[in-house]
Amino acid sequence: MQTPRVLTFNWHDPYLHMFAQTGFEVLVGDWMHRADGTTGWDLQKRPLPENLTLLKQSSEAAHVLKSGGCDVVICHTLQDLAFVAPFDVPTVYLT
Repeated sequence: MQTPRVLTFNWHDPYLHMFAQTGFEVLVGDWMHRADGTTGWDLQKRPLPENLTLLKQSSEAAHVLKSGGCDVVICHTLQDLAFVAPFDVPTVYLT
């Protein structure tokens, strides 16, 4: 069985660091501007796991979604849901 590829979005580095412990291949949209004004993975909070790939531009994530490059998307916000709405991909919304 092939390792699942999950696309998600970086709203909380520590959560994603823990999620990477699943062993899944995790693709992370990393262009979000958080409420505290920060953006991008904060290496002072957590190191970047080996099975986690940062997608720095929304166009990179769109390419993954268009090409069938992920098995499922995990959304954390309505903004995430709006981004993936045009694509035919299984999506989970965590509230």
